[in-house]
Amino acid sequence: MLVVTTAIPAHSLNATQSVRGLVAGGARVLWSTTPSFAAQAARHGAHPVPPVPEPPRLGVADETHGALRGLRQVRRMYRDDLAAPVEAQVLHLLGLVEEHHVDVILSDT
Repeated sequence: MLVVTTAIPAHSLNATQSVRGLVAGGARVLWSTTPSFAAQAARHGAHPVPPVPEPPRLGVADETHGALRGLRQVRRMYRDDLAAPVEAQVLHLLGLVEEHHVDVILSDT
């Protein structure tokens, strides 16, 4: 099993109970996570693997300081900052699936 979470504490921490339960049940769990969360993943019994490249820019809405004034700007933010890196992320995940013979992916997004 491969667990993939968004690289922010709330998303990563929400998955720890599930990971702990899967490991306790005998599942081999890989966790695609950032180096800052790898030790936490290992504490729950998961084997950390490299995170997806170019994670979405987190906090991008905060960086705008309330300047998103219209649907066009919101669409641009999603296109450029959230959706643009998807192709590289999918290719990375496919590589992990093939390399580690993953049969199930658990993702928060």
